[in-house]
Amino acid sequence: MVIADTDLVVGVLRGNPDAIAKFTTLEAPCITSITAFELLRGAYASSDPERERARMIDVIDSMFVIDFSYFDADAAGRIDILLARSGTPIGTLDTMIAAICITTKLPFITRNTKHFARIPGLLMGSW
Repeated sequence: MVIADTDLVVGVLRGNPDAIAKFTTLEAPCITSITAFELLRGAYASSDPERERARMIDVIDSMFVIDFSYFDADAAGRIDILLARSGTPIGTLDTMIAAICITTKLPFITRNTKHFARIPGLLMGSW
C-alpha cells in the first residue's frame, strides 16, 4: 500500500497527466481520513457542493481510507512540536497525514516534497 497525498488525488481528478501517470503505477493506493476531509471540504466550498460531494464520495469509496488513531495523535503531537521548535511548521493537517504515514510505515506520495522533507522518518516519493 502507498498513501496518496491530497495533491495527487486532486491532480488525478483535474486530469493532470503527471498525476495520472504516477497514480496508475501505485500499488494499492490509499488515502488518510485527513485527505478525505480535505477533499470533502473542497467539495463544500465549490459552486456545486452536492455534485462535488457525490464525486468526492465516489473517489473516497474507491480507495482504502486509513483513519487517524490515538497512536497517530501521539506521533502528530511529537512532530508538530519538533517542527515548531525548529521554526519550520507545516500545518496541523499535513502533520496529521505525515503521522499516519509514519505510524503505518507506509510510503507517502506528494508533490510537496520540500514541505514534507522536514519530517524525520517519513518515507516519501514525489510525482
